Amino acid sequence: MTTLFICYGNDLIGNDAFGHAVYEALPDSVNKIFTIQLLPELLEKAKDYERLIFVDAAHGSGGVDLYEIHASNDDTADFHHLSAETFLCLLRVLYAKTPKAYMCVGYFDNFQIGEKSANFNTGVNGAICILRGRISGVY
Repeated sequence: MTTLFICYGNDLIGNDAFGHAVYEALPDSVNKIFTIQLLPELLEKAKDYERLIFVDAAHGSGGVDLYEIHASNDDTADFHHLSAETFLCLLRVLYAKTPKAYMCVGYFDNFQIGEKSANFNTGVNGAICILRGRISGVY
């Protein structure tokens, strides 16, 4: 099964750099892209994969989680803040593609500019272990 990791976040906003840190920690042998935010321009590349794994940070506490996501049935798209579920919806509508999709999220309380939590690296390492362990054939 062909897999693409789509890692995103803003390195300037402390813990929002989670996506980029996971991107850097993934082996070069996997198909991966990093972007500041999800953009419609990424649809063209994503349409060729059978499985997408989105990696992002979120507010909260609870470490790292990995869960399956599905295309949104909401017919509105906010291209300033494109969710992974809306991204999947656009893939379905524009390209008739419905890849298996997962969200790997690191939860952090602090999103201050330039400040990373003490558990940031633990979260990144946890994400890599979860991805390797829970999704077969990732790498």
